[in-house]
Amino acid sequence: MARLVTADFSNNAEPCVLRYTTVDNKKIDINADAFDAKIISHEYIDKEGIVIFDQPAKSIGNRAFIYRTSLQSVYIPSTINWIGENAFWNCCNLSEINLSDCLSIRISDVAFDGCASLKNIVIPCGVLEIGGSAFSECSGELTINSKIIEKNYNSIIYPAHPSSGYTDWGGWLNRSDFSKVTIGKDICKIGEYSFFKYEPLVELVTSNQVTSIGQSAFENCKSLKKVTIGDNITKIGNSAFANCINLKIIICKAATPPKLGLYAFSSIPSDVVIIVPKTSENAYINSDWSKCMPYITKPKDIDEECDYDCYNEEEIDSPHNDKYTGTYVHDIAGYSDEEINDVFDGCPDAYWNID
Repeated sequence: MARLVTADFSNNAEPCVLRYTTVDNKKIDINADAFDAKIISHEYIDKEGIVIFDQPAKSIGNRAFIYRTSLQSVYIPSTINWIGENAFWNCCNLSEINLSDCLSIRISDVAFDGCASLKNIVIPCGVLEIGGSAFSECSGELTINSKIIEKNYNSIIYPAHPSSGYTDWGGWLNRSDFSKVTIGKDICKIGEYSFFKYEPLVELVTSNQVTSIGQSAFENCKSLKKVTIGDNITKIGNSAFANCINLKIIICKAATPPKLGLYAFSSIPSDVVIIVPKTSENAYINSDWSKCMPYITKPKDIDEECDYDCYNEEEIDSPHNDKYTGTYVHDIAGYSDEEINDVFDGCPDAYWNID
């Protein structure tokens, strides 16, 4: 039976609606007191929960959806500018959170703590602040479009709220487990110490808009194996990738070699492979890169567009590779000519010793 509800339409406001889904297609209980607007309707219709407020809601307060284990996805209305502590704590089946329409929002400490199924998270540009351990136990892929990553502080150990000195929960990435991080198109730089000692990280991808990577940004990321850097990078700071002891592939798409700070790539494996644009081989050989890198590799038989994604760890490790040619920059103790030939497909003109 139809039901009449009322809402505030002043100032041309649209009804404020929060939508969600559950794994069992059933309505969940919501802590109505956690919102700053009154819930006037809450139904589960056509496999979707629909919560309507009497006015534009600005906050999802502390413990609003705490321990709602059947919650599967949530669409956050554009009017929300704050998500409180433990708002989604231990929503173990929550696999999708949509913040894309939020123009200005702050996420509090441990907001999504225990959401172990939340494996692919996009932090949109509207996110202004993220509290300590906000994504504790979350894993998978993290895409960052928010400029919080441009700040110069460590995302793991830094206090959640610098102005208050609150340190109990550490930085916003503390206790999370993201293996792949993509820096999105709205980011121009990666701040100093951003991912310092973030050991879960296995793969890093930066957009073409990123022009600089700050000091020690990825230092001591000991699980990091593959790095892809966009074509507008101009500077990689001191110790930016120092002590990434498992790094195997570096893809740098910049035609002009970015300037390297002191120890930018110190203490990484001697057999790391660097892939650069084919037309920029000599530029890299004659730059700072040749001083700290064993290999510079260019794509074989690709003059214009390079499918950089074709390069992966298994192909690099496999003998008789048919995708690579390149430059052997300097001698590495313990590497025979046969081993070098295996890497570069046995091409006699593929490498030179320039020492």
